[in-house]
Amino acid sequence: MIVKEIFVYRIVPYYSDVKEGDFAHPSKWEIKGERKQKIEECLEANRPSSYPKRDKCLYVCFSKENAYEWARIKYCKKDTPYKLLTLEITGELFWFMSDYYNLLDEYSTQQEFDNAAINYWNSLIEDERFLPLDKGYEGLFVGKNKIIAIEYKNYINGESRDIE
Repeated sequence: MIVKEIFVYRIVPYYSDVKEGDFAHPSKWEIKGERKQKIEECLEANRPSSYPKRDKCLYVCFSKENAYEWARIKYCKKDTPYKLLTLEITGELFWFMSDYYNLLDEYSTQQEFDNAAINYWNSLIEDERFLPLDKGYEGLFVGKNKIIAIEYKNYINGESRDIE
């Protein structure tokens, strides 16, 4: 879906050197570990050519609440500071169900991996207005962006809180 001047959210590590007015870039820190690499390789092997490569995209959230859910998934039970970026974007934006991505972490056979990857790519929802709030979605974005706000957060005891 082509979007113009809409707002999305992105989580980055607290130590990231970003400022308002900067452009956000895909982060190398997002793929850690051998298991995650295998998942990304499986997704790439099953990616329809009409969708962008995941490693060339920004991962974005459609709301702050969606970003807080990503912080919960990413940081689990650890107390972790992070930055929540508000981005203004213009370009191509795709929404995929992250529940299928998370299922990839549970599978062991190649057929299970391939089926979950195919389900991930088939889960596209073209308009964030139709994203169900009870399911996890991640946005893959390619295009121009600008950081318009930065919030300093800390994931503590299962929730995202402002850092004062």
